Amino acid sequence: MADKTVTVNGVEIVLKDNIGGWCRYYLIKGELTNKEIVAKVRERFNSKTSLASIAWYKDDLVQKGIFTKASKGASAMTLEDFADAE
Repeated sequence: MADKTVTVNGVEIVLKDNIGGWCRYYLIKGELTNKEIVAKVRERFNSKTSLASIAWYKDDLVQKGIFTKASKGASAMTLEDFADAE
């Protein structure tokens, strides 16, 4: 799967086909808990991704202005192409 450039809540972001890209994707989607995100990423990449990693990626999305620390995901998304790769 190729990297995807998407606009989320007015902010353009590149979602790469790597651990960080998938963590950001699941956080933006807002349908999974942090533990569920860890499980999906570990399965996909055979990695040692941790809850601390998920917190780091969420903070990265906050810093980029995609959502606030209290957000449960973004409200306006254009992730259809990226989601099709699941």
